[in-house]
Amino acid sequence: MEWTQIQTSWPELSASILTRWPEAHENDVLAIDGDREAFITFIGRLEKLPREEAEDRVGEWAATAMPADARMHPAQTNAAIEQSAAYVAPGEEPLDADEAFGDEADGERTVAEPPVGRTSD
Repeated sequence: MEWTQIQTSWPELSASILTRWPEAHENDVLAIDGDREAFITFIGRLEKLPREEAEDRVGEWAATAMPADARMHPAQTNAAIEQSAAYVAPGEEPLDADEAFGDEADGERTVAEPPVGRTSD
């Protein structure tokens, strides 16, 4: 996870943090509010580690996949929508009709027929 994603989804990630560090208290974790430096300091104090080791532990945690509940948060959905613009071909608009998709330039359909028992109504 990138730290900007972590900051945006901090409340949703608190469960993941509490699972990784069960001795932490939820209110303390929520109070950090995505501040990376404060989180490193918190983990250092919690585990009685030097700063470098605490930073490594936080880095290891941040390198894990984002939990599904955080991934489904509206802020992450909006970010994914914004990032999807990179996959729109030049000259194509995101809301273009896709009726021609799969059709050849000569107008012949190249898409498969509907499955048996289904109509294309």
